[in-house]
Amino acid sequence: MASSTPRVYLADLAAYNNGHLHGVWVDATDSTDIQAAADKLIESSPVEGAEEVVVHDYDGFGSVIASRLGETGDWDKVAEIAELIADKGLELVEAVMGQGVTGDDADSIKDYIDENYQGVYKNLEDYAYRFHEDMGDLPKDEWFANYIDWEAVGRDLELGGDVWTHEVGYGEVHVFWNR
Repeated sequence: MASSTPRVYLADLAAYNNGHLHGVWVDATDSTDIQAAADKLIESSPVEGAEEVVVHDYDGFGSVIASRLGETGDWDKVAEIAELIADKGLELVEAVMGQGVTGDDADSIKDYIDENYQGVYKNLEDYAYRFHEDMGDLPKDEWFANYIDWEAVGRDLELGGDVWTHEVGYGEVHVFWNR
């Protein structure tokens, strides 16, 4: 069962290399907790001289993020990304990391989301209409706005490079400014 808090499975590498499964799941939002769990794992290792702990699995991080973080533990980086996921949501963080518009550090991802995320919409047509409505660009006569091809306006925003999108499912698309 998946947890709502991002977590990692820490494995004792010496034990693993000697055919023993010796590890523990730990909430990943605090690097001190991760380090404490890693220390405890080494202390209780079934293999003498164990000294290295690696991440063998991620829960609540998504595939793009997990592949970028890898196995070796920069616990601070893991915790920062986990906190960001808990704060902004996995979909947004994974979308930004997958698009490659920032570095892999939590601060640049958070800043990008804060500055460029426009929200979730049914489709680009809906976004284009709402954007122009918010800007006050709609014609004074509401009936006239119905003659504008909002689907084409949305498509042009994306094709022109003004925005990029991340589709979550039918009727749900996240829209970002492309800056």
